Amino acid sequence: MPDQNLTPTAAPLADSSLEQAVLDRVFIGPPYFALRPLAWQGGAFGAQARLEALDAVGLTPEAQMLRHATLAGLCVGALTQPDGARRHYLVQEMHYVVQSAPEAGQVELLAQVLDLDQRSLRAEIHVSSGAQLLASLNVLYTVLSGEAFERLFARRRLVAPEAAADWCLPLPDGTLTHGAGALVREVEYLPAETCAGTSLGARALPASVLVGHLSALAAELPGPPALLSSVGLQVYDLCWAGENLRFEVREQEDVLSRERATPSRSMPGRPAASRRVGGWC
Repeated sequence: MPDQNLTPTAAPLADSSLEQAVLDRVFIGPPYFALRPLAWQGGAFGAQARLEALDAVGLTPEAQMLRHATLAGLCVGALTQPDGARRHYLVQEMHYVVQSAPEAGQVELLAQVLDLDQRSLRAEIHVSSGAQLLASLNVLYTVLSGEAFERLFARRRLVAPEAAADWCLPLPDGTLTHGAGALVREVEYLPAETCAGTSLGARALPASVLVGHLSALAAELPGPPALLSSVGLQVYDLCWAGENLRFEVREQEDVLSRERATPSRSMPGRPAASRRVGGWC
């Protein structure tokens, strides 16, 4: 694991703070972007973020952790690019392993580029709290040029974006149904405010937030309490503000390799009694 003893430093870009240097290179901003302070040293990107309690923001600490971690991954990619052009980074695939369940409080993030070309970025991100490693992520992003971003998001851009909230708002509660071995949560309408800052006026809910909600729903499946140990995610499309959402999770003995998300829940201290859950949105 890379050295995590990074301290905030100026980016190697003239007349610009590190945070501004990052924001100038991506199509993401506050309040979704809430990493600070930042550090950039030897090709590694470091940052801190705060996880809030579930009852304070309506998002689980795990969902918040995924949000910040995928941001750290795209930040290191943006700073590693050979130029300062603005690009958009869409999560395409993600796999992460949980070492310890995240709780409310400050976390540290460390990200490095594994592979980068004109169309894709693969980054490795570690999340820790003090000396405790919480999770390790391997994330593949699709990289869009500024022109491609404008074409993709033009129809979705808000004429007058609403005022930014202090943090991203949780999804509406929706309806929860249980039947045929599955849990289903349906949200009739995705408010634009829920996606504030995620794509600068064109609102799409990030995949990291979606998988966080899927994992939270998986934890409500009948059975003994379990520890989320690993998750794999594959993204096929974007979820836009104004659309309806349907989350579904079910316990499975064999999850098809092409399924969208597969949270794996293992009983602490009893790896042989692992449970595998398939979920999709």
